[in-house]
Amino acid sequence: MESCSPDGATRHEALIASMTGGMTRSVPAFAGSERFHSDGRPKGAFRESLRRIPDGRNALTVTGSVLFPVVVVVAAVAVSHPVGWVVAFLLMSVAQNRLFILHHEAAHRVLFSDRRVNDLVGINLIGWLTFGTGGQPQILHRTAGGIHVGFPDGVAAEHLFGPGWVTGDTEVDR
Repeated sequence: MESCSPDGATRHEALIASMTGGMTRSVPAFAGSERFHSDGRPKGAFRESLRRIPDGRNALTVTGSVLFPVVVVVAAVAVSHPVGWVVAFLLMSVAQNRLFILHHEAAHRVLFSDRRVNDLVGINLIGWLTFGTGGQPQILHRTAGGIHVGFPDGVAAEHLFGPGWVTGDTEVDR
């Protein structure tokens, strides 16, 4: 429950007003809509459309992202010019970033709808290509119910490598 100031404003609104000199106006609470509940969660068919994973499109994206660095290196060798190597160097950062993003999405289990394919391709293959840590990103992302976790308290290793890392009990699929 939020504390209220004498004029009825919540503590947060009072702090904002004190920092901005009262230049901000209060925004009314979201009442919901056809697609969203009042707390912002999506409803029914719209929620289902957000949860659909396009396996074919994602397979093409993974294939292109894995082949892109190979094409960059082959092109740089074929050009065999210092400017070509500079361009290749810059393009490799784009390639690496694409692979990191795919690895991250696989950790959330949204790269492929089949869990085994998701883990094999997204975690193991792309993790290996990006010098990743195998299943550790999944552990990190799943320790707080599928959201990104910070380091609010406790042992940093527990937050980095998942529950039970310090005690040796690293099984996360309970």
